[in-house]
Amino acid sequence: MFRKIIAVLLLILGIACAVYGYHIYSHPVSLGSCTDIQDGFYSADNEGKYVLVRGELSCHNGAHDDLFNLQTGSLLLIRTVEIYTGSGGFVSDTDPAFTGTLPDGLKSEVFFADRLTIGCGELDISPEYVSKLALDRYTDLSRVYPLADLTDLPYRDLSSLGLISYKGFYGTSGDSWKEGDIRVSFKVLDYSYLGEFTVTGKQSGKMIAPDGDFGSIYDTEITAEDLFPSLSGAVRTVFIILEASGLLLILIAVFLLLSARKKA
Repeated sequence: MFRKIIAVLLLILGIACAVYGYHIYSHPVSLGSCTDIQDGFYSADNEGKYVLVRGELSCHNGAHDDLFNLQTGSLLLIRTVEIYTGSGGFVSDTDPAFTGTLPDGLKSEVFFADRLTIGCGELDISPEYVSKLALDRYTDLSRVYPLADLTDLPYRDLSSLGLISYKGFYGTSGDSWKEGDIRVSFKVLDYSYLGEFTVTGKQSGKMIAPDGDFGSIYDTEITAEDLFPSLSGAVRTVFIILEASGLLLILIAVFLLLSARKKA
């Protein structure tokens, strides 16, 4: 009886090793199987696949702020809302030390272009990639992409928010700053710094988006071989070990079951 229990456990373990080995081997990212779309054209054959596409980033209907009726041609627009604290200067509402009160609906916010494309323009990319361009700690970029102050702001009637138009910002009316006064300023991703990019992710329809840990943006030309120089061979080695171990465990389990049956 004990031999049968051991045999069944070994059989289960062997099958599990074989199935897991097959899963690793067939997983496209594990093998570095990433479809290289050099020109950025859409193909239904790549639906649900991991892809790599290179080309220039373009935006259609750039980032805009509806609250301030502000339209830009930039990929990224950042609204920063601050309150004057007196001797402490201005504190943004994103700062943990912020304790002020703001009008309903007014807060710091990030806006993206309605549609971002790469290459020939047939494939859209998720705004998640563009947000990484504004992070100086994002390691897949070769340089820091600066944000430019948006100083040429149009006149707006913002009386409902208790603000008026100034040169370069919107703020509370007055000749000098008083505690509790609000200042709203804007930054955009400077388009002139953008050139050729490489984006990796999963194609869903005509959109490329990150999928789990797979999905990056690079400001250099990257190929699938660059991303997975030796991973494929390592995965195959693991696959062979798991499959061989699984087969060995299954054979031992069968031997034990047959032995137990003969003794019975």
